[in-house]
Amino acid sequence: MVAPYDQVSLVSIARAAAASDALVLRHFETKANLYLSVWERRLDEFFTVQAAADDARRGLSAGDRLTAGLRDYLDFVAVRPRAWAQQFLAPDGLTVGAAEFRRGWRERHVELIRERGELPDDPLVHTVLSGFVALNEALCFEWVLQDCPDDQRDTIVSLSAAALSALLTQAKQLGLPRSDRLIGDFDSDS
Repeated sequence: MVAPYDQVSLVSIARAAAASDALVLRHFETKANLYLSVWERRLDEFFTVQAAADDARRGLSAGDRLTAGLRDYLDFVAVRPRAWAQQFLAPDGLTVGAAEFRRGWRERHVELIRERGELPDDPLVHTVLSGFVALNEALCFEWVLQDCPDDQRDTIVSLSAAALSALLTQAKQLGLPRSDRLIGDFDSDS
């Protein structure tokens, strides 16, 4: 079923899934809960696949692992670009749940990058990585609005990698521990 959020009822979703209306209503209670549940599951799958892919790339430099991860993320976005974008638009009736969902999504993304980059659990690191995740969301959102042109993938990946390198360079100047190694890894990938 493909239709705008506000034009679909929980009952019509249950029927399209050949499920009992009462069972779907009892389990999810609201359309917003179902919507967020579907997104949470999809993102759990993405993080599981991303972590396994990154584990397989352990021998690569931080820059090469980041670049591969960014490509993986664009692939994830490109599968259902409008649905991916919708999570940031908060359809009517979903405002509170969507905001909590987005905060949770960003936190998980920040932690994945921090852990994979072996960066310290530090407020400055969190701020740097939060800014990096927000930049990626903005780049991907614009890419989706342009119907995901394939010829922009490499540019988006390069811009994102350069942004993280710049953020880490600035953080090093502010005293971020262990950023030297990562910055060196990114510089050698250029």
